[in-house]
Amino acid sequence: MRVLIRKHFGLVAILLISLCSLLLYYFSYRMVGPIWAKLFANEHLVYNHRPIEIWPYTIWQLLISYGVLLLIIPSAVIFIICKTRIFNRHIVFLVIIFVVPFILYYLSAHYVIVLMKIRFAHVAGYAIGGILLTDFVRELIDNISSKVLRPLLFLLVAPFCTIIILLGWNDYWFDQFKNPSKFASQLSVSRLQAISWIKNNLPLRSRIFTHYYTGSYLPAYSSHHVYLGHELMTLEFWRKWEEASNFIDGRMTSIDARNFFVREGLQYLFWDSGILPVRYTSLFHQLYQNRDVQIYQFQP
Repeated sequence: MRVLIRKHFGLVAILLISLCSLLLYYFSYRMVGPIWAKLFANEHLVYNHRPIEIWPYTIWQLLISYGVLLLIIPSAVIFIICKTRIFNRHIVFLVIIFVVPFILYYLSAHYVIVLMKIRFAHVAGYAIGGILLTDFVRELIDNISSKVLRPLLFLLVAPFCTIIILLGWNDYWFDQFKNPSKFASQLSVSRLQAISWIKNNLPLRSRIFTHYYTGSYLPAYSSHHVYLGHELMTLEFWRKWEEASNFIDGRMTSIDARNFFVREGLQYLFWDSGILPVRYTSLFHQLYQNRDVQIYQFQP
């Protein structure tokens, strides 16, 4: 048994690290909100497991959309230096591209650097798992001596990966070309102007309420806290999503809205959802306004 493990050490190591990386991927989602949460359970399940999130589509998203490739190129020196059997350059490479996104995202959430991509850290672990599992299949094929089984296994794996990529594209990108999601694809000039005003006029690290999409951008641009957004720093995500939706849609009474802002320690309101509901107007004092955005100070 020991001889067998030693002979196939590479396969065993790759498989174990693959499983660990996938578990870490789900752990990172646990930081946002439990996958098994009762609240929005169906939506959460669909969102996290739709084809866009599935390997190998994620490696394209990781290296191209998030620009991680440029961040890991300098680590080539480490790959060359590291030559031991267990922690060889391939393992170091995979560890780095898994850890770096988490570090950068954490720094962004604490206003050290500007980094907007909300799935940056989540996709990393999943992509690494995909890389390792792919390498596992490659090693498996290399260990098959049969000239019939090797091409057969390849013919089974290659179409499967291709189909997943196409499903991922069809699930999001092709639809985005036809029906672009306004907040998912861009921030308007007026919203950027409002964020700039916040940065220059409000006390550093104030607590600001905004919807999820602007909340994913505002912290790094303005060095302020948000109630919802910038996912790794948003605990109890789905509870907050429900409360934010109730407030934005005007389903809260004036008393409920006041209690909500007091309970969550919110100081300012970034409002870009049309006219502020009349029932809320007595709670806020307007500080700024442009074409699309009004910024209010909460008056408890």
